[in-house]
This record gives sequence, C-alpha cells and structure tokens, in this order.
Amino acid sequence: MSINSNLIVTEQPDPHSLLRTQMSTADYIEIEKFLFSKGYFNTAIDNTVSRPALTPVVLILQQMKTGKISEAEGNRQIELLKTQNGIRQFDNLFLRDGVTQQYSLSLSGEVVI
Repeated sequence: MSINSNLIVTEQPDPHSLLRTQMSTADYIEIEKFLFSKGYFNTAIDNTVSRPALTPVVLILQQMKTGKISEAEGNRQIELLKTQNGIRQFDNLFLRDGVTQQYSLSLSGEVVI
C-alpha cells in the first residue's frame, strides 16, 4: 500500500501589473462628467422600458440636474467616489493565493475469496 499527497501553493499575481494600463478612478469620473455635460447619457437615462445600468456618478449627476440633491451634496458624493481604489478592491475580491491539493492511494496484493 502506498499513499501520496501533494500540496502546491502559488502566489497571487500582482494586481498592479495586471491593471497597469487602467486609468485612475478620478480620471474616469472626470470623463463621465464631461460626457454627461454633452448629453451622452440622455438616451440611457430617458429609456424607461429597458434602462441600461448607469454608473453611480451618472446617477448622482442626474439627481443634481433634476434637483433631487443639491450641487454641494452631489459634489461631495462624487469626491468620495474618486477616493475609491479599483485595484485594491480587485485584489481584495478576486485575487487569492492558489492552493492545489492532490492525493493518491495505491493498494496492491492478492485477493482471497
């Protein structure tokens, strides 16, 4: 009889190298604000039948535009969103050290009936 066990641990990849080409959250929000000011999201906002998903920034800008929240409150919320770190969130939610376990059992001998 023989028993064999293997355990392989692989280190998680560096999220900064995976997402090196990503723009910052603050830059992305500035682009969204620019596009909103040019009416880019109007069709999506006005589509009440199959409304596509909108980002939190676009929703805040729409609430500011319609007077549901003040400009000061909207800007405060947007500034808070700018502090979010997508790479850190990606790392925390999706990247883990890999663990592979492998076991084998081998039995040999005569069968007696």
